[in-house]
Amino acid sequence: MSWAANLGSIRSVELFGLAEYYDAIFNRTGLIKKEGEFRSTKLSLVLDLIRAVNISDNLGSNLMSTIIDAWRLQVPEKTLIQREDELHMVQKSIKSIKSVVKRDIECGSRVHEMHFGIAVLSHLPITPSDFRSDDAPRVYDLLSQITEQSLSLIEGKLNFSPEEIALNSVP
Repeated sequence: MSWAANLGSIRSVELFGLAEYYDAIFNRTGLIKKEGEFRSTKLSLVLDLIRAVNISDNLGSNLMSTIIDAWRLQVPEKTLIQREDELHMVQKSIKSIKSVVKRDIECGSRVHEMHFGIAVLSHLPITPSDFRSDDAPRVYDLLSQITEQSLSLIEGKLNFSPEEIALNSVP
């Protein structure tokens, strides 16, 4: 296994551990009845997931700052039943991220690492109601920019020059 692949596996194992940790927290009895604790724990999960994927420093810090600034620690218009639905969405998100991480551990490459980041970000447990209404579009715009940048990098990795094709062809 190459050093880069091993590094990707280490990152994936750490992310899997992080997902397991939050899974235990969100399965704790009574958390849903404590809105402030639930909301701050959900924010911590989102920020930890963003930190765990490979995003350029500028975009990653900008995204985290924007989320922190826009985050609503209380959402009084949500009923307990709606918060239970939100809890199920968070648990589903964690399960999806575990699945993404397991796939990443099984097959890692540089291109796959970028797909991995996009996959984790696409499973962030966020909804527009998590943010102040004026700020929600900024959060989603930043996520879109990060996805577009990653896709451009992936596309660039897949476009080989004629020299690269000649070097890798079998005589």
